[in-house]
Formats: sequence, structure tokens, C-alpha cells
Amino acid sequence: MQPIPLGLIGVGRHGSRYLQHLLSVETGGELIAISRRNMEEGIRLATEYPLRFYPNYHDLLADSAIQAVLIVTPPSLHLPIALEAIQHGKAVLLEKPLALNQTQGRQIVEAATKAKTPVMTAQTLRYEPAIRQLQDIGILRPMAISCLHHAIRNPPRVARTKHVMEQIWGPHGIWDSLAGLGPSSHSG
Repeated sequence: MQPIPLGLIGVGRHGSRYLQHLLSVETGGELIAISRRNMEEGIRLATEYPLRFYPNYHDLLADSAIQAVLIVTPPSLHLPIALEAIQHGKAVLLEKPLALNQTQGRQIVEAATKAKTPVMTAQTLRYEPAIRQLQDIGILRPMAISCLHHAIRNPPRVARTKHVMEQIWGPHGIWDSLAGLGPSSHSG
């Protein structure tokens, strides 16, 4: 299966953990672009890791090669970035919280449902005993990545994939920050 081309929006303190994880762990995705407001640091990172750099997230979202984005920005920016990503047909992983309030969260979910675009909130449960056991025996990552690939490659079946994942893992899912992407230094 071909890796999913990924874009990372927000490469500050927390986003840099995502960057390092995406570059060092087999995830089923391939980071190809980053967006960061600090242009000097963004250029440095893009040069160091041969990535496309966009100082403006709008340009990253317009890049047709990118199929999914990870949004690791302050929560006040989640709504506009997520809605624009959904408009561009990108699968979305949002660092928690999903939104600032229930109204904004509903806007994101309704837009994703209407567009049949996968949206997930990073929920790090890596320190839960059951999750650690599933990771230790190698079950969690392949199953979650398989479901993510399925959701991106088969948009009409996204609702069924979500339902299956909820049946297996409960209502919040166990995506562990996109099946292992994300911060490894805290338990969110």
C-alpha cells in the first residue's frame, strides 16, 4: 500500500514532536510538507528534512499532492483550518481539543460528514495498560492504519469504518494520535 502524503500544520513546540515522530516511525503516511508561521524556522526544517514549506497554511491545503493533514495549532485556529482542509478534501487529524466549544465541534463534524472526509481528534491513550499490551503484541498499529487507509481510500464507507472502530475501541476510538503519531513524551 502506498503511503498517504501528509502535511503538518503547526510545527511549534508540540508540532515539532509530531514532525520527529512522522520522520522516525513507520506510520503508513509520508510527511511531504509543513506549514509554520515562523518563516526562518520553517525554511530551516524544510531544508534539513527535504520537505515542502508553506509559511501560509492556505497554500499547504491547496497542494493537491497532500491527502491528509495534521493540525497541531492553538485550538483557536482549529475551526478555520479544519473547515478549509475539509473543503479541499483532505483527511484531518486535529490535536485535542477538537474545537473551542460544542458549536465549533459540530461545525467541523457536520462539514466532514457532508464532505465524506475523515476527521479525527488525537487521543493519546498510549499509557493505558490495555493499549500498551495491544501495541506490545503488534495489533494496534496495523489495525488503526488499515482503518485510516480504508477511510481515506473509500470515503463512502467512512461512517461504517467509524462505527466499526467504535464497536472495537469504544466511542472515542483508539487511534493513539493517528496510530502512533504524536507526542511520546506525555500522556495527553
